[in-house]
Amino acid sequence: MSPRKYSILATAVFFVGCSGNPTSPGIDLGKTDGTPDGTYATCNAAPPSDLFPPPPDLITPRVTLWFINAAPRYTKANLCLDLWQGWTAQGLPYSGGATGLFMRASSVPHTLVVTAPGDSTVLASTQVTLAVDTPYTAVFTQRSTHGGLIVLVDMVPAPAAGQSLFRLMNAAPDAGAVDVYVTSSLMPTADSLPLTPVVSNLAYEAVSPYLSYTPGPTRIIITAAGHPETVIYETGTEGGVEGQAWTGILMNDAAAPTPTTIEWRRDRK
Repeated sequence: MSPRKYSILATAVFFVGCSGNPTSPGIDLGKTDGTPDGTYATCNAAPPSDLFPPPPDLITPRVTLWFINAAPRYTKANLCLDLWQGWTAQGLPYSGGATGLFMRASSVPHTLVVTAPGDSTVLASTQVTLAVDTPYTAVFTQRSTHGGLIVLVDMVPAPAAGQSLFRLMNAAPDAGAVDVYVTSSLMPTADSLPLTPVVSNLAYEAVSPYLSYTPGPTRIIITAAGHPETVIYETGTEGGVEGQAWTGILMNDAAAPTPTTIEWRRDRK
C-alpha cells in the first residue's frame, strides 16, 4: 500500500487540529505522588461548584501543554490535570491533531492522567514539573494494556544560519523500529537513498534528537529499520523556511492499519 504523503513544510493549521482556544487548568489540585487509587474517578466527575478555572490571562506564570491522542485503540481520550475534569482536555479523537491547555508553572510536580470519556479507568499517568515559559507536548501512546504518556519538552535552540530543524517520535505501534532518511531526490528509491540514515533503529515511543537540514527541496523518508526498501512514510517535496523547527509524531493511520500518518507540531516559528 502506498503511504499517504504530507509535507513537513505546510502551515501549522494543516497539521495541528486545535479544538478551540486553549482551556485553562489553573491552580494545582489533587495528589502529586502519582499513586493510583479511587480518587482518579474524579477525572470524569465535575469539580466542586466553588472551583472554577481562572481566565488564561490570570494564570501566571504559565506554560502551554499540547495533548495528542496517538493510541489507535482509544477513539477518544481525556487528559486530566491533577485529577479534575474541569481543568483538562476532553474527548480528543485519535489522530485528531492537538489541543492546547494553559497551565500554571510550578516547582511542585503535576500529575497528568489519561482516561476514556465516561470511564474512570486510568489508561496512563505521569508526573511532570512545568517550568516557566516552557512549552510541552504530551503524547498518549498505545501499549499491550492501556497506554503510555510521553511528555516532550518543546524548547528549541535557534538553528544555525541557513538551517531548519526537525525531530521524530515513533508513536506508531504497528511500525516497529524505524530508520529516517533526508534526501533532496524528487523520486527516491531504495537504491537512491543516502547510504546512512540520519536516525537509525528508532524504537517505539522513542524520540530522535533535533536534526538539521537545509531549506530547499527536501523529502523525509521513514523506513522499517534496516530495510530501506520498506517505506513506511514519506513527505512531499517543498522548500522550507529557514529557522523553523518541527516535531513529527509517527502514528498509525486512523483509516488504515498501516502507520502512514504524521502529526506535525511546529516548535519554533
